[in-house]
Amino acid sequence: MKPLKSGTALAYWLLRIALFIFLFTIFYSEIGNFNFHNLESYFAVAFVALGALLFVGGFMAKPTLTVISGILITLLSSYSLFVQFKAGLNASIASFIVVFSIGFYFTCVGNQ
Repeated sequence: MKPLKSGTALAYWLLRIALFIFLFTIFYSEIGNFNFHNLESYFAVAFVALGALLFVGGFMAKPTLTVISGILITLLSSYSLFVQFKAGLNASIASFIVVFSIGFYFTCVGNQ
């Protein structure tokens, strides 16, 4: 069976939308209770903002915004994985692995 190549554009958009919704639902409570003295609050805002920029980057003619957002999502996810890995493998780490993978994907492909 051959892959459905005509669905590739839809798949890119579904990844963008899913990543933004996923990040927003994970970090919504952290953003709502923003604490200026807590580094995690800044990371929460950064993740949601970068997810939104990744989505908006899909409407741009040049892939620069998508690639930069992907790089920053990948870097933030890497840091979060490093920090949380001390507690052992859990659902939070699995979530950041997915976010890392999608960020790295858009870093590599841009707006194809």
